[in-house]
Amino acid sequence: MSPERLSRLTIVLLEPHDEARTSLGAFLRRMGANPVLAATAGEGLDAINHCVPDLIIADIRMFELGEDQFLQKVRTLIAEKRKFIPVVAVTPMIGKQQIARLHEIGFSGCLPKPFSPGRLMETILKLTPLHEHCLW
Repeated sequence: MSPERLSRLTIVLLEPHDEARTSLGAFLRRMGANPVLAATAGEGLDAINHCVPDLIIADIRMFELGEDQFLQKVRTLIAEKRKFIPVVAVTPMIGKQQIARLHEIGFSGCLPKPFSPGRLMETILKLTPLHEHCLW
């Protein structure tokens, strides 16, 4: 994967585990993205409120309110910015029913943990305007 592949993308990453958050942030930076890292749902909502991200990647186990209520708060903040922003749920391995439920409540994608850097890139490129310029 070439550096700068994600240039100009701002990605808000909500991940409660310090090591995972740091390594994912470093990977996104190496790929040219501008990652905004959050350790809690509250930090994530603050980050979304203060910037206009191109994508949100969120570990859904960290939501005190539940993923549907968290997503509703995100969508309210996003509506104020008048821009559609895809939200990707990160979760431990789950079945097709759970993935369908996440899509039903409004998530744009799902990344089951553990995932590879390639799978992360594939998901990001599929959900952002960069996918139009991507050569596989």
